[in-house]
Amino acid sequence: MRLQWPVAPEGLTAAGEAVRLRPLQRADWTAYRDLRADNLEHLRPGSVDDPDAPGLGTLPMVRPAFLRTVRSAARAARQGQSLRWAVEHRGRLAGEMVLDAMRWGGHRSCSAGYWVDHRVSGRGVGRTALWLALEHALTRTPLHRVEVAVSVDNPAGLALAAALGLREEGVRRAAVFVDGRWRDHLVHAVTAPEWPLPAPGRGGGG
Repeated sequence: MRLQWPVAPEGLTAAGEAVRLRPLQRADWTAYRDLRADNLEHLRPGSVDDPDAPGLGTLPMVRPAFLRTVRSAARAARQGQSLRWAVEHRGRLAGEMVLDAMRWGGHRSCSAGYWVDHRVSGRGVGRTALWLALEHALTRTPLHRVEVAVSVDNPAGLALAAALGLREEGVRRAAVFVDGRWRDHLVHAVTAPEWPLPAPGRGGGG
């Protein structure tokens, strides 16, 4: 399944602050490196890890790896495997959003994940970014369903999913290795017939 790429959805938080999703670019390297470095401890509790290489998920990014990420993200998007965006807040790099694990045929589903700069946490940036990704997936691609699995140890992520109005579907026990151990994840989902959910910038909260 080939998907249109590049695409750059944009919207507003409930407070009227601009948020845009756009493809990562080679020119983002310095800003991305600094952003990751500033957020390593913030990201650690939610970073997917490898039991055979603990800490790998929060190692500082190096330029060759970043450039490979940019190239592979563009290829994966065109091939319908995943969509990976930089999150911009008021014109500045503020995190990442990804729709991955895309399945076609009789499934037409994917999973969503994201992270945002700790300095903008609580301002609706993550919520708006996720809403934009869901809006794109469910109205501008053939995808039928998007899942958002959140660690039960991540209260901020659980609150965001609830605030968006995503349906809870149950807990996956010991589903993902995160920050040193296997953690339960609460699965949320939304399907195309259930969309749209209220947009953050249209009275949907922060």
